[in-house]
Amino acid sequence: MNAIARLNAVKHVALIGGSDRAGSEAAAITANVFAGNVSTDREPLRISIVNPRHDSVAEQPCLLRIAQITGIPDLALILAPWAEVPSIIDQLARLGCRLAVILSRPRPSFFSPSDDPRGVRLLKSRAQAAKIRVLGPAVAGLIVPHLGLNASRVEHALEAGSVALLTANHSLFHLSLDHAQRLRRGFSLALDVGGGLDLGWADAIDLLAQHEPTRALMLASACMRVDRAGLSALRAFATRKPVLVLNTSTSRAHVSNLQQATFDRLGIPSTLAFAEWIEFQPNPPVEDPTQLTILSNSNALAALCEVPQAVLESAIVTDAPGARQLLDWLEPAQTRSAVPTLVIIDPSIEPDRAALEARLIELGRAGLGALAWCGVGEDAARQRLREHGIAVFADPQAALKSLKIRALSAALRTDARVTPPPLRPSLPWAIKRLSFGSTRAGRVAERDLRQALAELNISLLDETTADGLALDVQWHADPEFGPWLQLSLGTIVRVAPLPLDLKAIEALLSALTAKHDLATRWLRDGLYVLSEIFRLSDNLLQLQLNQAQFNPLGVRSVSALAIRGKRNVDTLIAPYPLELEELIDPELKIRPIRGEDEPELKRGFNRLTPEEVRMRFHYPLKALTHDLAAELSQIDYERQMAFILTTYQAPGLAPIFGVSRLSADPLERSAEFAIVIGRDYAGRGFGRKLMQKLIDHATRLGLESLWGDVLLENDHMLGLASALGFHQSPHPDEASLKRVILKL
Repeated sequence: MNAIARLNAVKHVALIGGSDRAGSEAAAITANVFAGNVSTDREPLRISIVNPRHDSVAEQPCLLRIAQITGIPDLALILAPWAEVPSIIDQLARLGCRLAVILSRPRPSFFSPSDDPRGVRLLKSRAQAAKIRVLGPAVAGLIVPHLGLNASRVEHALEAGSVALLTANHSLFHLSLDHAQRLRRGFSLALDVGGGLDLGWADAIDLLAQHEPTRALMLASACMRVDRAGLSALRAFATRKPVLVLNTSTSRAHVSNLQQATFDRLGIPSTLAFAEWIEFQPNPPVEDPTQLTILSNSNALAALCEVPQAVLESAIVTDAPGARQLLDWLEPAQTRSAVPTLVIIDPSIEPDRAALEARLIELGRAGLGALAWCGVGEDAARQRLREHGIAVFADPQAALKSLKIRALSAALRTDARVTPPPLRPSLPWAIKRLSFGSTRAGRVAERDLRQALAELNISLLDETTADGLALDVQWHADPEFGPWLQLSLGTIVRVAPLPLDLKAIEALLSALTAKHDLATRWLRDGLYVLSEIFRLSDNLLQLQLNQAQFNPLGVRSVSALAIRGKRNVDTLIAPYPLELEELIDPELKIRPIRGEDEPELKRGFNRLTPEEVRMRFHYPLKALTHDLAAELSQIDYERQMAFILTTYQAPGLAPIFGVSRLSADPLERSAEFAIVIGRDYAGRGFGRKLMQKLIDHATRLGLESLWGDVLLENDHMLGLASALGFHQSPHPDEASLKRVILKL
């Protein structure tokens, strides 16, 4: 079992440094660990306390040494003084423990590894050498309600829920849990990642993606280092489960706007409002916020919703004498649609509430419709409904806020999968005054810019500017957030993280084109070139075009400024890996897939025979839908890769004759592969080339293994796998498949 995945099935906890000394933080956390471990409906956790300074804690004998623990703990909670932590890590590793949470701090003011770089580096090296994964230091808390685990200073017990809470800030962690207690809402898991010396927020998100009780994620970005690995994990999570980000990570306005733009680009909903964030719940799912059915037995409660009649799919039931009429509305035929049903109940006038609750639970089990409950009182009823996947809200306004967030999430996911237009040859550039300065650095900056333009097959002309609407365009490398581009037209300013793709550029231009009749295609192509210049010019910190004009003649600028310097920050979104393109003969090349390739990916699929489709997907598939094709072409290069066999034509226009792909599991350090070759190109060595390209890439990523499932009758693929060194074994679940594994 992967070390961090042990959180899904903790049974034995080692409490290192547990104490009952009055007033100490260790005593508060120890008391909560034992208080939460009391339940009549599950097996209690086994807790081993190690503290040589105490004979007993919480009426339980203390062990003097870690080596005296019987059995291997699934999880170690470290409350001991900071100076003892490195030795504790070594001892836990020798015992066989593979996951530790350090709640201790190097000193009271410690909040991040930069506060004590020497001590944190030492501890990290010890943990890596011992092969034990570590959360912390300075973790504010880890709470897993369904296990009865409360390793925090939060005294009240949290209800079990379906939403996970993830923070990197002590104050926000406790504030969130206090508000959740007042709202009487539960969590599947609540975690503060602390200093993140080993396991950070990216690892935590990957864990929660596989955490069965977690159906959605609330993430607060305050104090989190927003990096590529974290965003990649968040993007992968958002494709499987709902997520809402509280975007409060910085006081600098442009960085906050950049984070918002990045989340939007990845299809991840975010908000600046704490009240909206803390009330988020995963149900009911909703695609269209204008479609809503409200059922109520009270005029007063229904009126609280303040929803115009025009947005309702059906009438509001306000004169129901009891649950019977409401039950008639909740027939399966009514609830098979994706339209959410908001049930508002006043229990003081509801004689048959139990029957209504039973009906809602029945529909929830059947997965029919999207149901929300806004009743008041009776906590036990709320908990029973939550356990059956029915969202429970404190009031109608909270339910409507959650519905709107879910609608926003659906819209962002749809926008994120829009097919980008094909790439086309770029237009020439002309800059009247190109300013680099007379210094050696200026000459190098000019060389870098001209070289980047040459690699893009763009000529730099010395011409005066043409007539047309002029924009100011610049990109910078921000030390906190990374590289970003700013587009200004008068008082309108838009920012976006680099690198840009054509879809992101069109989103960036949407506010401008609404007010001005711009030649969108020329502007789009010009901004794409600017983004590519950034990618190709490692020594340019800033490029600014003043009064730039984009038109059919190319890009014209009154003046430009380029500043040279070494960029010490990376892009938050993995760029297209141009360096992985490989020419294999005068007509064909192997390159990574791009979003623009979706139309040709569909056409390539249509050229496959039903048998070729079955060999690839293991089941009949008549066509690639847009959603599936977008998922296969708009990949995250940070943890996915797909190599295509194609021609030299531009992406979106070049036919696809074969595809090999891998999808990495960062928790297991392995990746699953798949490959398909069109029959016209089979038997010519192209399949082996695609597979070798995939193996080389997996090795570069530092993965430990590459595996795939192959039908027993697919002799050609089994033979290729054997030739490449894959080991074959029976599939653990399917008798019709063989699993092939390559150790890297």
